[in-house]
Amino acid sequence: MYEYLKKIWEFLKSIDKRKLRIYGLLGGIGIAAVAAFWIYTAQMKKMAVQKFVEATSFYMEAKGQDKKEKAIQEYKKAKFLYKQLLSQYHWINNREEVLFNLSNCLYALREYDEAAAVLKKLVESYQDSYFLPWVELKLAGIYEKEKKYSLAIEVYKKIQEKYGDSSVAPEATLGIGRCQELLGKKKEALKSYQILISRYPLSKEAKIGEMKISKLE
Repeated sequence: MYEYLKKIWEFLKSIDKRKLRIYGLLGGIGIAAVAAFWIYTAQMKKMAVQKFVEATSFYMEAKGQDKKEKAIQEYKKAKFLYKQLLSQYHWINNREEVLFNLSNCLYALREYDEAAAVLKKLVESYQDSYFLPWVELKLAGIYEKEKKYSLAIEVYKKIQEKYGDSSVAPEATLGIGRCQELLGKKKEALKSYQILISRYPLSKEAKIGEMKISKLE
């Protein structure tokens, strides 16, 4: 150990003092830069959390609002802040939740094309996301709103196949029948409603399916 330390000391003595000062200065700058980066990152994360909380408060206020005009104003405020989060805070941990809430704001504001684009981005980027069943259901709903019934049926069927045992499945099955009915395919719609009743007899969608069948028969 003594010999090892002695060699280090001899090496340090052999280095030009001017170079040693430069190395020390560069090392100090490096340490300062790393420290500054971590402080900056921590501050930005704190600001991102604050902005998310503010955006979500507007979003929840809009969802619980009885007055339509007031709700629209709150959705607009939430939309603005969620978009800021996505564009300015790239390291936010709950990015998928921000995208999901933003899509709901856009949907509520009837900005369907942009809502669909956000939902597609969420599906592509977060294939294991907790929100995925509801994301795909919302996407199908947007296609239905835009009268793209065939496209909506495709997405509803994917939901039915992927999440057949989940809470979104009855709604997707009802959506299939509804879109088929709107396309004038009454026989196919009847079959879809019958599947809905047989597979999910206790769901609220099954009761709607029963009413639909009585009207179509």
